[in-house]
Formats: sequence, structure tokens, C-alpha cells
Amino acid sequence: MKRVKLIAVLAALVTALLLFLYLNSFSGGSSEVSEVSVVIAAVNIPEDTRITQEMLTTKEIPASVKIADAATSSSSVVGKMAIEKIYAGEQILNQKLISAGEETNNTLAYSIQPGMRAISLGVSETTGLAGMIKPQDHVDIIADFEEPAEGMPGVYTTMVVENVTVLAVDSTMLKSGKTDAKGAYYTTITLQVTPQDAMKLSTTEYMGHLRAILRSPLDTKKTMLPTIKPGHFVGK
Repeated sequence: MKRVKLIAVLAALVTALLLFLYLNSFSGGSSEVSEVSVVIAAVNIPEDTRITQEMLTTKEIPASVKIADAATSSSSVVGKMAIEKIYAGEQILNQKLISAGEETNNTLAYSIQPGMRAISLGVSETTGLAGMIKPQDHVDIIADFEEPAEGMPGVYTTMVVENVTVLAVDSTMLKSGKTDAKGAYYTTITLQVTPQDAMKLSTTEYMGHLRAILRSPLDTKKTMLPTIKPGHFVGK
């Protein structure tokens, strides 16, 4: 009888061992949980706020709970702007951040470099280069006048601003934006200029006729051309 009990006990132990090995095979023989580093908001970050290092903390969390778009390095977050409110304890998502001057179709304000301004000018098919200007192109703006100004009578043309960035064409702010396939063209272009140049453009648009001329992206030199009158070249 004792021998039978001993065999039964040994059989139970072997069965338990085999069951343990079988169940353990599903976890690959390890109970470790994979962790990743993510950037977490240490405080509430209001919308339109430039993010600083003090607003952030970095934590190790299970990979299974990391959001796909979450930032993994604070250096990739610091200095950017929050375009939505971010709550303390929330994983910092890249889709909620933007850099100054970054090309985006979300809002024009973030596309403007600090110290610069955006101003829209009305254009036609001819003065707007037949619909071929795209956001992020660089243009010069010239103005034609028909009235005397500063002692120069009659018609004349002057350079108003040079090598300025086009931020938007109508409401399109992405360079990949396309005009209507049927040939429709935009009626406004929005430029990034200094505050003083914005005032010059506003005055010249009121007094004269503006025209945009497209620059090569490889040409960054200012021409500093003088004002031109018909007498300078007509008959010569």
C-alpha cells in the first residue's frame, strides 16, 4: 500500500512539474515587462504656451500603455508651442506641438517667425503670376504709381519689398496645396514681412498697383534697384 501511495505522490509531482513547464512556456520563461521612456507633463500646460524643461518629466512606463505619438525625449519637446491644453500627468503627444515657423495648415499664427508679421495682398491672375505662386515661395513686390510722389511726376515703378516668404495662398498654408484643376486661381497671397514693410505694403496698395514677382529659391540677394520711370528707358 505504501508503495502505491509513493508512486501516486511521484506521479502528482511529475504532473505538477510538467504543468508548470507548459504554462511557463507561454511567457517565454520570463515574467519581465518591457518598459519605454516617455515625456510626461509635470504641470498643466495652457494652449499657446512655449514649453520649458521645468514643465516636463520623463518616466519609464510599460510599452503596452505608451501612446504611439508620445514623445520619448524632452529635448524634442522643449522650445515648441502647445497648440492644445496639456494636462499634468498626460503623455506629451507630438501632434499637440508645433515649432515657430513650421509649415502647417492648422493656424497661420504659428507659421510666423518671432518679430515678423503677416499681411495679405489682393492679386489677380496677372499680378499674382497666373496661379503659380505656392506657400513657402519667395517673392518681390513692386508697385506702379500714376500720381506724383516725392518729386517724381507721372508713371513710375518702385521696389517695395524683396525676398519675402509667402505664408499662404488664399487659405492654403501648405506648399503641397493645389489650385483648382479647372484653372481657378487665388485672389490673395499672405506674406511674412517686418512691421515696417507691412506698413509700406499697406500704403502702396492703397496708392498704387502691386505686382508679385517670383524669385528663384537659390537667389537670396537684394537688388536694391532704384525707382524706374518711362523716361529712363523709352527711346533709348
